[in-house]
Amino acid sequence: MFSSYGGKDLDRLGIGVEFSDKTNLKRGSRGKHGDLHCAGDIWFIPYETTGSSKKKAHVYEYPLELVQRCVELSSASVGIFDPFMGSGQTAIAGKAAGLDVYGSEINPLTYKELLERIK
Repeated sequence: MFSSYGGKDLDRLGIGVEFSDKTNLKRGSRGKHGDLHCAGDIWFIPYETTGSSKKKAHVYEYPLELVQRCVELSSASVGIFDPFMGSGQTAIAGKAAGLDVYGSEINPLTYKELLERIK
């Protein structure tokens, strides 16, 4: 179950979802990849809201799980580059996946904060 973009294969089962109804494994070709099926085009990703007790590291911060899924889906094996590092979510996900992480950030204060987060 691979799609291609720019000559590189996407591992759609890398972020596969288990069948909740195991009888689906025996219907047609659904179980040909084991107990996983494609997560599809819409992902439910819980998003921690910010309140008075929670402070975002960056004004445009997005859920870490979103980046983790994209890294897994890309099948990146060497490293990743984030041209707008912001809070460092991409760097955190890349390091967790064992990849080299490269990036740039124009705001010196944000850059200093992201270095603290990814230590």
